[in-house]
Amino acid sequence: MGENDRYRRPLSSRHGLILTSISFLAAFSILEFYGKLQIFFDVKQTYYAKSNSTNIVHGTKEVLSKGSDNLSTKDHSIGIGKNTIDEPETPDTGSTNTAPGIDGVEIIDKPLQRGEEKSLEVAWLMSFPNSGTTYTNHLIQDYTRTTTATNYGQEQDTKNETISIFADSIDGPFFRYPTWSLPPKFILTKTHCGGECDACQTPGSKQYNNTLGAFEEACRSGKRIVNRTKVRTTYSSDIPKRAVHLIRDPFDNIVARLHLKERRWARRSNDKKYEERVDRFNKTKDGFRAYCRFRDTDSLKQEMRQRVLSDELLQFAKNIPCYAEFITYTQWHNHAIDLVANKKMPVLTLFYEDYASNWDETVNQLLRFLALSPAKGAKAEEFILGKHYDEFYFDEEKSNATKLIRALASPELWELLQRYLR
Repeated sequence: MGENDRYRRPLSSRHGLILTSISFLAAFSILEFYGKLQIFFDVKQTYYAKSNSTNIVHGTKEVLSKGSDNLSTKDHSIGIGKNTIDEPETPDTGSTNTAPGIDGVEIIDKPLQRGEEKSLEVAWLMSFPNSGTTYTNHLIQDYTRTTTATNYGQEQDTKNETISIFADSIDGPFFRYPTWSLPPKFILTKTHCGGECDACQTPGSKQYNNTLGAFEEACRSGKRIVNRTKVRTTYSSDIPKRAVHLIRDPFDNIVARLHLKERRWARRSNDKKYEERVDRFNKTKDGFRAYCRFRDTDSLKQEMRQRVLSDELLQFAKNIPCYAEFITYTQWHNHAIDLVANKKMPVLTLFYEDYASNWDETVNQLLRFLALSPAKGAKAEEFILGKHYDEFYFDEEKSNATKLIRALASPELWELLQRYLR
């Protein structure tokens, strides 16, 4: 070996070590890049959007707080009624997404097939009437192209027999559209928990759901059609597994309740009594206040017999139009909160107004809670915010109503209503 050869080998070894190190670092960088790329596509496919709204998930110890990332919207500049949530990539047949949703629920791309109804779980859509029930139902149906359910089978078609979700529960809940595709896990099921009863507006009256037990039974009750006849139904208490709790501004909600009655009266306008009601209790401020005077006369008579309110609250009530409706509203939501807590059911609280102010976030939460994703090419119905009715009340009346609600509301409900009552 020459003198020069003795120096080449150590130099060649050093070159080899350097080249090996460079190759290792390059390979590591490529792997890290592909890892991050895969995470990106996994997040996009799983449609997991962190919330920046104030809606709350109870029963899971999780609060969806402001300031979180939002991975779902294409264009944050679009205003009210936007429906631009990213659609997930087309999945392989039979695949399920892997990122957990609320309460550990996975977003599932594969719908159930006919004959697999027993795998469905009921998620109540608990709503005081006219607080966003119809829009929420249509949103889920149109955007996911799957059917929802209802306690009120008679609402669909009285000419046909109602079809229960479960073969072993003829008393419901019932499919809204039996021929539509089934959701993959949770089926959203409409229930007003007794709030739809027009004759139950006065606490202390025979029909009013004064106790939590009566309220719970009302949440499971409805009607079905048998031989074109409406039959009252109540299904088992172990059927519902989770709940969506809808809340709307009480001042708006109560006026909207009158408008619902007006629509029902209008369908019976061939009856002189209902024709007069439509004319007298119209949708104007004067019509609303005339209706409240009519209702309050009867409510106060019952109050004098039952004495549900203290003397102090009664003084507030006498200066609130449709005061019994405010009591019913408050007690209904108190019961809704207590019921899901007692049943240890996961519950998603949604606010009607958030469909207008924060559509993407609100819909993201609802879909995740139900383990749903948008159907490819589907469009959500545009949301048009219902009118605000602040002008239907005088300031003193609103102040008195706030005091009445504050006195009757549970701490949990009062916290939720702070956005409306100052």
